[in-house]
Amino acid sequence: MRRFAAKVFVLIGAGATLGAILLIGCRQETTSNTVSTAPEKKVAEGRVLSVIPDDTQNLFQIDFSAQGEGVAFVQESAGKVRVVLNGKTGKFYQSIGTMIISPDGRRVAYNAFDGDKWRIVIDEKEYPAEGEIGSPVFSPDSRHVAYESRVDNSWRIIIDEDKYLQGQPDYFYHDKFFSSDSKNIITVESTEHNGNIYRVAVSSLTLKQLSVINVQGKNLGFNKEKTMMAFIEEKKGKQRLAICDVGRLDDVKYSSLYDHIIRYVFIEASDAIVYIAERAKKRYLVMHGTEVEIPNADMIEHLTARPDKDAAVLIMNSHDGSYLYQSERNKSTKGKVYEEITHLIYSKDASSHVCVAKKRNKVFIVVNGKEGPAFDMVVSPIFSPDEKFLVYRARKDGKRFVVVADTRGKTITQQPSYEQVFQPVFTADGKSVAYGVKDGNKLIWKVEKL
Repeated sequence: MRRFAAKVFVLIGAGATLGAILLIGCRQETTSNTVSTAPEKKVAEGRVLSVIPDDTQNLFQIDFSAQGEGVAFVQESAGKVRVVLNGKTGKFYQSIGTMIISPDGRRVAYNAFDGDKWRIVIDEKEYPAEGEIGSPVFSPDSRHVAYESRVDNSWRIIIDEDKYLQGQPDYFYHDKFFSSDSKNIITVESTEHNGNIYRVAVSSLTLKQLSVINVQGKNLGFNKEKTMMAFIEEKKGKQRLAICDVGRLDDVKYSSLYDHIIRYVFIEASDAIVYIAERAKKRYLVMHGTEVEIPNADMIEHLTARPDKDAAVLIMNSHDGSYLYQSERNKSTKGKVYEEITHLIYSKDASSHVCVAKKRNKVFIVVNGKEGPAFDMVVSPIFSPDEKFLVYRARKDGKRFVVVADTRGKTITQQPSYEQVFQPVFTADGKSVAYGVKDGNKLIWKVEKL
């Protein structure tokens, strides 16, 4: 079986708006016509989305779309690199930076470098940059794409190549994303001199500014749906949590003042927030404005809120190891200590929680305190929509595969192993699990009944 080694270069520049730009490959210049390497077809083991070209020297960044409609990757051949989308190969470049596939799996956008210039490539059409450029992002409906570009000392957001949002002088774009309905774009600007000053704006795709707020605070964040925003604000030597609706940036609500706000988390599918704060050397979990005192001696690694909004679970680290600490309004429970705990999530009905734990170099899921079978590695467990199954990726003795378990952690099905297995999702009807795999030179989308 042919394997591909990765060769990655990281470029960090003063104008990099989102931190580091990942570069893949580089060297001599060659030319290539765009050809199709393989049409999509169905085989017994799944649906083949792309075949890796025979002249591939290295393979980078394989990205399947959320529901398996497409796959994109970066291929290196003869010292040059190119993007391949659903079997259709693009032009060779010296280097390729951030690459994204659209949610519907039919489009691709990326940064590319050739000669002495960077450019944005969208659907294999080049748009040369006048100066520095940032990473592209697609709208949820896949119809729009935006990226930032710097000219002289000013950044701007370019939308669909014919619309421009001009940034503030001496500011750079800290973040950008489309609203969940794809009708607006939310931009976050920050100064290069003070990272705690932000300018958040909501604009329509016709460039009409709908709302704007200047924020002086830290830990600016958004909920999963990108409808709510929160940040930690300094006031009179204390700290408080600020929260507002992205659609109403002028209506900010504040928490009480504390000596320190340690961290916060939005409750999934709601506008509620849970946070940990410190006052007079005591730590509190704050839910619905109610304070519940929590252990002060151990370090907080992670915080997850229960979907019913009445409890939260923390991953705590002590000198003995890691443990779960579940806190409700009237009681708190400390779980078993493990070497390490990660990937903590709740089921949507709030009846179960699962995490990944490590003990004696073996890794397994723990569901409501019950341990599942041991593997060499376990990654990202998720609950099925009906809350009856758990699905996760695992590795054992060098083999990678998907595991379907019940909500007690007991294995129901261990799927066949592959060279690479990508994050599973559930089909729209919730009756099957789907995921991408690399099998030799094929990239396949598999759908398996639960």
